[in-house]
Amino acid sequence: MLLKQMKYFQAVVEKNSFTEAAEVFQISQSAISQQIRAMEEELGFPLVIRKNRSFEVTPAGRYFYEKSLEITALSEKACKESRKIARNEHASLRLGTGRRAQGYAVQRALGEFRKRYPKAEISIETGSGRNLLKGLQKKKFDLILTDDSCVLNKYMDKAVLSSRQWYIELPAGKKYDPEASLSEPCIVTSAEDREYFRTVLGFKGSFPAADNLDEARMMVLAGKGILPVESSCEKMPGGLIERVPLLKGGVQPSLTILAIWNRENTNEAVGEFTEILSGQVW
Repeated sequence: MLLKQMKYFQAVVEKNSFTEAAEVFQISQSAISQQIRAMEEELGFPLVIRKNRSFEVTPAGRYFYEKSLEITALSEKACKESRKIARNEHASLRLGTGRRAQGYAVQRALGEFRKRYPKAEISIETGSGRNLLKGLQKKKFDLILTDDSCVLNKYMDKAVLSSRQWYIELPAGKKYDPEASLSEPCIVTSAEDREYFRTVLGFKGSFPAADNLDEARMMVLAGKGILPVESSCEKMPGGLIERVPLLKGGVQPSLTILAIWNRENTNEAVGEFTEILSGQVW
């Protein structure tokens, strides 16, 4: 039995008409009827019951239709994946990532992309959202991953990859005052943090610096300031530090991670990698 015959039958069922199904494939009605009869002879049971100018799909025909959709979808996927393998020699991806758009989700996506394209040329560069956006405009990157503080131009497209809410980490037992906290020392682990916390989250006090997150939390415990973090979880283990929702104007802001690319970019790897990223748990 040919896959083409299955597609003929699928069209007959979906259009509820031999004539319209024939038009889809630009063949005659008699030709598509012959193909359905040939399938029935091979299967040994009727797929449809013909009634003058109408027909009715049999229960066995309905079951066959549902299963045939799985078969043709699997076939199309196999063809698509095979074409990707054939194109492997020419696959390439120039990726720019912001500090907050890194981690296991991106690593897993890169691993999956490498499996699909073992010989692909992949370049990765990290930077601030502002510099990544400039690089994209100059066609230095095929795709950038950054937060939603970037302003896109009309020639760019985007896909939302994840959204996490902002919290404040402070010593256990310390009362959190949303308004007063904006003037408290705000601990940062990068210059990019300082800019984001000041312009987006609204902090206006000092910004003591830590080299990493562990050091930042030691500074929290030492009373050197509070620590804004983006997370999908409010609970903190250990009991020494509490994590409370950061409130700005009574609302808890969120951090959205985007994949951004130039609309005119014809590199198929952009859509492929974005699709893989979208399927990751961030």
